[in-house]
Amino acid sequence: MDLWEYSCGAVTFTRESGVIRYVLIHQKKGWWSFPKGHMEGAESERETALREIFEEVGLRVRILDGFRREESYPLPKKPGKMKHVTYFCAEYEGQELRPDPGELLGARLATYEEAMALIEQEPRRELLTAANDFLLGRGRGGKTAQDLCVPCSEGYVNLRVGAIIMRNGSFLMVRNPKFDYLYSVGGRIRFGETAEQAVVREVYEETGAHLEIDRLGFVHECYFICDAPSRLGKPIYELSLYFYMKTPEDFEPVCSSFTEFGVEEELTWASCDDERRFYPAFFREELRHPEPGVKHFVNDDRP
Repeated sequence: MDLWEYSCGAVTFTRESGVIRYVLIHQKKGWWSFPKGHMEGAESERETALREIFEEVGLRVRILDGFRREESYPLPKKPGKMKHVTYFCAEYEGQELRPDPGELLGARLATYEEAMALIEQEPRRELLTAANDFLLGRGRGGKTAQDLCVPCSEGYVNLRVGAIIMRNGSFLMVRNPKFDYLYSVGGRIRFGETAEQAVVREVYEETGAHLEIDRLGFVHECYFICDAPSRLGKPIYELSLYFYMKTPEDFEPVCSSFTEFGVEEELTWASCDDERRFYPAFFREELRHPEPGVKHFVNDDRP
């Protein structure tokens, strides 16, 4: 008897008005998951994934290169048998979901945030996060980039960089439709990078421009409760380094970045007198008259 059963599927998605929406299937066991099924005959893994997606939800999709995940686990109802599943990432456009009522309770589209709230099985949550990182450009060679966000006790530790890009008394910030506040250009340092390398990379990813560093301006320690879906409600200790960047006269930023939950971001110029809320809050006073040297701020925004 063959020890293994083999299945293939894909984290399937489409884009609607710049927002990534994932296809979730509602299995008859009650779980929310991704389309997959058994390999048949001499099929390749990709052929199986394409066939299963069409049979389960009626979509003709295109499998993206560079993403592949595998998992193996025992089958409780089949003693001695193991399941091996290969997942790809697949995109479609302009089609409606047609879930097979003989196989599924239903299917739906969901943003990353909505999907994380529905999916209960941890391996599927990890799979979704890996695919989401891949689609947002945070993956290298199909592997999730190692952001310096480390579990610690009941929360996480973040190491982050931020860019201070100024022009005519204004400074460049980021916004998205999900949140009612602005935040700095920047992101987490990746393992293997220095902070300076990270801020140059983040600026390029978020503005499309290679800017040089002028100097380190601020060190910021902050405790807060996370409002992002992947760690929603978790306490975060974040150490951020903010660098002043050199802004060339012909600087015209073009934003093509997305949040971790698949919503398109926008760049906006803000001023110290701006009525909009933004983070870090100390920008409002400190950037009125930037001073030489490095300043250190500590905040605790936990309730």
